[in-house]
Amino acid sequence: MDFYNYITVREACKRSGAIDDPDEFYKVAFADAFKMGAGQFYGQLQNEREWERARKPYYNVWPSIVPMLTRLNLDLDSSLIQLPLPALCIRFPKDKTALTFEWKGEEVQIRCILMGTINDGRGLSILIDVGETMGDGKTFGVPIYTYRNFRRQRGLTVEEALAELGSDGLAELGVQVPDDLVVDCIRLCCSLCLLENDPSVIEPDVLSKDRGRFEDTGDQKYVEKAHRRGKVGWDVGRHIEVIPHFRRPHMALVWTGRGRCSRARPNVAARGGGRLFISPRGIRGPAAVPPGWSLMRRNSAVGPRLRVGFPGGSLMRRSTVRASLMRRSTVRASLTRRVSRGIAYW
Repeated sequence: MDFYNYITVREACKRSGAIDDPDEFYKVAFADAFKMGAGQFYGQLQNEREWERARKPYYNVWPSIVPMLTRLNLDLDSSLIQLPLPALCIRFPKDKTALTFEWKGEEVQIRCILMGTINDGRGLSILIDVGETMGDGKTFGVPIYTYRNFRRQRGLTVEEALAELGSDGLAELGVQVPDDLVVDCIRLCCSLCLLENDPSVIEPDVLSKDRGRFEDTGDQKYVEKAHRRGKVGWDVGRHIEVIPHFRRPHMALVWTGRGRCSRARPNVAARGGGRLFISPRGIRGPAAVPPGWSLMRRNSAVGPRLRVGFPGGSLMRRSTVRASLMRRSTVRASLTRRVSRGIAYW
C-alpha cells in the first residue's frame, strides 16, 4: 500500500531553485519568520528541521485501526502525552483512508500529519496536510497546512485540551477542514503517542524485498538495513488490515505500574483480538505459525490439530474452545473440510 508523505517548506522551495544547503536555508528562513513576527511559521520550521534531522520518522497508519483510536475517551492528564520522537509524521494510504470530508462537492483526504513539540514542551504542534498548495504546483508549490496547537499542562485533561481548540487563524482562506475532523486527527495523534509496544499492532517498516524474511524471522538486521537506506518508520494496524481470519480487537486505554492504585503510565493497547490457526497433520512445530503467536493443542478427535493463539501470549481456556467448537456442528464441519484440502489458515 502506498502512503502519502509530508513535504517540508525547505523541500518545496528547493524544487524552485532555493538554497540547497539545509543549515543555510533554515538560518535564512528563521530570520525571515522572526522579522515578520510569524510565531506559528517559526514553530513549523523548527519541527520540520527536527524531523529532517531525525531522518524523517513516520507511522504508516492503516485505515482499519483509525476508528478504534479516534473513538477512545482520553480522560487523562494532557501532560502525559509524550512524543516518542522529536517530530513524527503520521501517514495515510493514498487509495483508502478513513479520514475524509467534502469540500465544494469534492471528497478531500487527510493525507498526513506532522507532530512536533512547541513552547519548550508545553504543547504539541499539529500540521494537517490535505493536498492544498500555494503557487502554480509545477515550478513552485508550497504546501498549505491546517494547524492546531495542543496544550500540555498538568491538571488539564486531554479531553479538555481538545475542547478548547480554536481555529488556525485562517478560517476564511483555502480548504476548511471541519472542526470535528480536526479533533479526530488530534485525538488520533494523542492515541498514537500512548500506543503500547505490541507487535500485533505496531511493527517496524522494512524494505519491501525484505518484508517476508523479516516477518518469518523477526531479525532486527532488516530494520537496521532499512534505517541505513533512510527508511525510518513503523506500520500501525497493518496486521489488522490485511490478515484473513483475524478477529479484530478493540483499542483500550490501560494503566501500567505496580499495584492497582499506582497509575504510573497510560498505554493504548489492543484487547480482544485473535487468530484461528488450523494445521494439517503434516505440518508440525512452531515454524508453521507466524512469529509472536502462541500455540495450544486441541481435541485430537476432531482430526487435525487446532491451535488458537492471541497476541501477547494470552490464550482462551481449553473448555471455552471446546464448547465453542462443539456448539455449532456447521463450524466443525467447515473446519474439517478446509483442513482436508491441506490448507493452513492464520
